[in-house]
Amino acid sequence: MTIDRTFQEAQQIFFKVDACLLTSNSSEGLFKRLLQAGLKYFNTDVAWYTLTPHIPISSINFPTCVPKWLYSHSLFQTESIVQQLMDESPNGLHLLRQQKQLCIIPTKYINRIDGIFMLPVYFQDKLVAVLNLGFKKSKLNWFQTVSPLFNQLATKVTLLLALLNKHDNLQYLAQRDPLTNLYNRRVMLDHIQNELTRCERYQASLAILFIDCDDFKQINDQFGHDCGDAVLQHLAYVFQKTLRRSDQAFRYAGDEFVITLPNQSMNDAQAVSRRLKKAIVKEPLIYQERAIPISISCGAATYLKDVTWNAEVLLNQADQQLLQQKRNKISSLASSPLMPTPICSTKQPVSANQNHSLQF
Repeated sequence: MTIDRTFQEAQQIFFKVDACLLTSNSSEGLFKRLLQAGLKYFNTDVAWYTLTPHIPISSINFPTCVPKWLYSHSLFQTESIVQQLMDESPNGLHLLRQQKQLCIIPTKYINRIDGIFMLPVYFQDKLVAVLNLGFKKSKLNWFQTVSPLFNQLATKVTLLLALLNKHDNLQYLAQRDPLTNLYNRRVMLDHIQNELTRCERYQASLAILFIDCDDFKQINDQFGHDCGDAVLQHLAYVFQKTLRRSDQAFRYAGDEFVITLPNQSMNDAQAVSRRLKKAIVKEPLIYQERAIPISISCGAATYLKDVTWNAEVLLNQADQQLLQQKRNKISSLASSPLMPTPICSTKQPVSANQNHSLQF
């Protein structure tokens, strides 16, 4: 096969890769499609990423909290080491001769490949990742022939990443509370409604906690509003640290939070409430070298077939129980909570007078 023919066929392959990448709707999606393209379209045996601390994916806290698919196909390295390797071979081609190259090659691939092609991804003039394509010596000529196409692809990926990162930021602002970094009320309502749909379809269970911070106004009055903000941030931190991965915390409004507990019962919700309260006591907020007293009150509600039919009803049930607790000044869960009286004829909202008190 002539070089010209190889190059022409490669152009068709790269056109398919471009089309695949243009369907990405987020930075994470772009990285995922680029890896898939490396394995599917390029003349390679294995593909993986080397990620630097600058990777601009909002869901990643380098090197933890990485999506499972990305973690299983990545190594983590400093920008300087990876950039040094790129500088030593500007065309991206490396035969495995240097010991220091091993720092970017997964152990399981070392004996399977003879060289790597490093496709760099830059963001705001910083090297954020490299897609590594491992190959045998027999495929070296192909990579040498099409290296100009790889250079064009690297430029396209960098430009696309910049655009998608702006989109990610807009999505983040639309969905997150900027103070606590929790999802906001709008996302919460959609999430609860989706969970209720799941409960109906699969006869599953769902519990929610409605939480507020005790004496929050007094904290603001005594220590200032900056301290109040720190309290809310601390509560969000404790919630996320204490909850299961399947649970989700939201900032509802002011000092109020909502936590969803999929596949959990009322007894489970009570246990989670106690665990959260203990965690707050165990890990106090230190603000300006002084411990700030924080406590929470929790109301709970669970999905009941033929009763709870939308997110607002479930939230109202939990809110009523929270108000009952606040009125009675009780900080511990009652041992035998009573359930709301079901309405059997049709699915209708439960009014406040149909709820018996559940005290926390």
